[in-house]
Amino acid sequence: MKSKLKIAYLLHGLGIGGAGTSMLLLLKSIQNMPYDKFGYSTSDGSNVAKSEYLKYLKDIKPLDVENIYNDASGAFTSEIKFKDIIQKNYISFVDELKANQIDILHINSTVLPHILKAVKENSNIKIVCHVRELLPKYETGLVKDFMIQNINNYSDAIICISDNEAKPFVVHKNLHILANPFDFSITDNIPNGLFRSKFSIEKDEVLIGMLGKFKESKGQLLFVKALKHIKEQKSPIKFKFVIMGAQFNPLWKVTAKKLLNKFDFGYEFKKYVKKNKLKEDVILLPYEFNFFENLVDMDIIVRPSLAGDPWGRDIIESMAFNKPIIATGNSEFYVKPNINGYLIKNNDPIEMAGKIIELAKNKNKIKIFGDNAFKTVYEKCNVDNYGEKIQNIYNSIST
Repeated sequence: MKSKLKIAYLLHGLGIGGAGTSMLLLLKSIQNMPYDKFGYSTSDGSNVAKSEYLKYLKDIKPLDVENIYNDASGAFTSEIKFKDIIQKNYISFVDELKANQIDILHINSTVLPHILKAVKENSNIKIVCHVRELLPKYETGLVKDFMIQNINNYSDAIICISDNEAKPFVVHKNLHILANPFDFSITDNIPNGLFRSKFSIEKDEVLIGMLGKFKESKGQLLFVKALKHIKEQKSPIKFKFVIMGAQFNPLWKVTAKKLLNKFDFGYEFKKYVKKNKLKEDVILLPYEFNFFENLVDMDIIVRPSLAGDPWGRDIIESMAFNKPIIATGNSEFYVKPNINGYLIKNNDPIEMAGKIIELAKNKNKIKIFGDNAFKTVYEKCNVDNYGEKIQNIYNSIST
């Protein structure tokens, strides 16, 4: 093995969402290891995100390659588009990797299975595929099958962020289930009370938070439907529902979509809130790179995902701040019912409302669940030993 491995990281965007934040922490965890690290991205991101990546990578180059989608959050590529994408020639990218003497290509998503095939058939470069998405079947399953087959056939190692994503790859001889990392040192420096002070939240008001990209599949509308049911029950408990990650299209774009009879989630969300007189009970916050000063003041975190996938980055971050979780789905990888939170049925605002009230009534249970949540993610996600695990995976394919 060379004194320094050369590793290229192929990203499907320079974002600061779940996958991006997890990759940044991965890079941080191995920054002192003997690797030369380079980056490629198939789409642009914010300057803030790019500057963060460049702390750990020698360079980030754009790559003009289209992604293929087929995941539980609802993103998918039509079969017509898919067939066009896989027929294209990607040899120029492979030649660049070879010219730079890259030893390992670490692909940070399932959305580039066509690149795996091109690299493996035209070079000796080892491939690590980081599986961060569920791959459900849709239409005839052609796209899903292509993605799973290519990842299984052309990856030298597969990393899955939970046992859920790993199910299609259990036959692979070098499969690793490795929860996304979290830097727990962050929690020591976040002051309490800033959010409550900023928004004049009374001490007896219970803060119910959710965070995530603002789109239908993440469940923001389901979240406020639960609020509506709580208000209808005239509970004596005072609630504020806080949505972190709110984003709305400008009026001209909303108008244009309406003229074209296209759905605009932000518009429909606002309409529901206004119609049901929930505006005074909901606080909308835009996505921020560092939102922990808001998160630390929440009492309960809800993940109302319509995909029923209770293992996102929002759950890791919330548990790290000792927050009990109410989430849709049945996977107990993070959320252990009646231990650190509750799991509920998909798309059921009445059950969600009931669990929120049940937990909000018992401050002692909030504390116990929150402490248990911290213990769960500290054991699974501590970035302090994450780098060693990544290094072992690299060593397994480079020696």
